[in-house]
Amino acid sequence: ESGFRITPYDFSSLGREKVYKIVFLGGSIAFGKSNSDLLAYPSYFEFLINSPEFKPNLPEGKKVIEVKNGAVFGYASQHVLNRLKSKVLDLKPDMVIVSVGSNDIPFLRLYLPNYLTLRYAPYLYWYLKSSATSALLKKLLSPVINTFQIKTITNYQDPTGSLDKSLPPYYLYRNNLKAIAEILKERKIK
Repeated sequence: ESGFRITPYDFSSLGREKVYKIVFLGGSIAFGKSNSDLLAYPSYFEFLINSPEFKPNLPEGKKVIEVKNGAVFGYASQHVLNRLKSKVLDLKPDMVIVSVGSNDIPFLRLYLPNYLTLRYAPYLYWYLKSSATSALLKKLLSPVINTFQIKTITNYQDPTGSLDKSLPPYYLYRNNLKAIAEILKERKIK
C-alpha cells in the first residue's frame, strides 16, 4: 500500500482470510531512523513473529501475521489520529499498535537550546543528560528548571495552527489517545 514502509514479507497472495493484519503507527521511533525499511522495529516484529520459533495464538483460520509500518517521521498524536482515520482504517487491520508521545512533548520542542543540542550535537546532548556533573547541576537548578518547564507547557503555541489552542498540549495528547482508542474499540480493532 502506498505511504507505508515495507516489511519483510508480502502475504497478499494468501488472501485476507488467512492473514492477521497489524498496523504500527507513530513517529520516528516506529518509523525507524535508518535508511533501511527493514531495520525498523515493526519489520523486526514481523520477521520474528512469523519465524518457526514463535507460535502466536491467532484467531481461527489465520495462518500468518502481516505488519504494515504506517509510522511517519515527526508525527505527534494529532497526526497519528488523522492518519488512522484517513489511511489505516481502510486497510481493515485486526490490530493497531500505537507508539507516539515523544513528538508531543512541548518542553523538548520548545526549549531551543535542548532541541539544537539534540539535533546538531547528539553526543553533547547525551553527556549533558546523563553525566554526574549535569545531574548535580540539575539538582541545584531544579526549582528554576521546573518553573520554566511549567511556563513553557502552559504558554505553548502551536506553530502549525492545527491544534486546539484551548487546551494545554498534555490534554491534547491525552484526548488524541482517547480518540484513537475509541475509534479502535468502536471498530472492534485490538
